Amino acid sequence: MANQIVDWVLIAIPMFCFGYPFIMSWYWMVGGALYYFEREMAADRQGGPQPDEIWPPISILVPCYNEGENAAETLLTAAATPLPSDEQSSHHHSRRNTGSRC
Repeated sequence: MANQIVDWVLIAIPMFCFGYPFIMSWYWMVGGALYYFEREMAADRQGGPQPDEIWPPISILVPCYNEGENAAETLLTAAATPLPSDEQSSHHHSRRNTGSRC
């Protein structure tokens, strides 16, 4: 009896270790294909995303905790984004950090 249980466990563990990822990979591939055909192709038929001119403005928040050396470059890069932004601000929360130099 114990020998049969050991044999069953020695067969079941490799089957599970191979079978579960194999089945789940097919599940996710079929789900991804269905999503593409149902949602993304329908979005293309509707004209795709909106043009840049009518996007709503955004806010860019840059955390600057201990980033005094890199803050200027980061803020200049954020300012150079092609998106319409209403405001850009840097945030630092401690008196001892180097981010207050930005």
